[in-house]
Amino acid sequence: MQGKIVGTTDLKKEIQKNHDSIPSGFSVPNRNPVKSEETTLSVMVETNNKKQIINAEMVRKYLCPVATDKEIYMFLRLCEAQNLNPFLREIYLVKYSSSAPANYVVGKETFLKRAYRNPKFVGFEAGVEGDTPDTLIGWAKVYVDGYKYPIEARVDFREYKGSGPLWISKPRTMIRKVAVVQAFREAFPEELGGLYEAGELNAITEELPKEPIVLNNEEKQK
Repeated sequence: MQGKIVGTTDLKKEIQKNHDSIPSGFSVPNRNPVKSEETTLSVMVETNNKKQIINAEMVRKYLCPVATDKEIYMFLRLCEAQNLNPFLREIYLVKYSSSAPANYVVGKETFLKRAYRNPKFVGFEAGVEGDTPDTLIGWAKVYVDGYKYPIEARVDFREYKGSGPLWISKPRTMIRKVAVVQAFREAFPEELGGLYEAGELNAITEELPKEPIVLNNEEKQK
């Protein structure tokens, strides 16, 4: 049977006829829903002259399957703004359950790498004072060219002690690390402002993985 060719007026009548035939109380589903930017956003970061595309699907697949669309969207925007590659473990999206809040943290190495790239960075020193956990004070000094005095941070263990196993087994290492990243962030706010290391947040209760994530060939850097 041949198809019927109709004009614009006839087509409008046909559409209205089909619409009128739908029983009251029923609705026609939208078969082509408009996806929001939260679910379709892709960003690009560059590391060692290699570009990496990151999208919401990859974040949920490799990093955090329980994160919401909004949390992933904010994470992607942070990766883009700071040019950080989560698959190289430069930044983490941590969320332990669907009802828990999401946390965005970076590793100490990210702070160090960015500081060493800054031509004004001269060096740093850090250490720990005290003998028992309750008396520990982590300290760090960052030397910046052109500054009369170093940027210094002092951190009291009692203020930052977390519930994770490393805070129990390696308290001196943890409190020193917190002091180091705080001093670096204050010394280089443009490169490190708004970035936090896992040790600064008590919500992070497990040691974060260091090994890079292996992507499939279609997802790898180009």
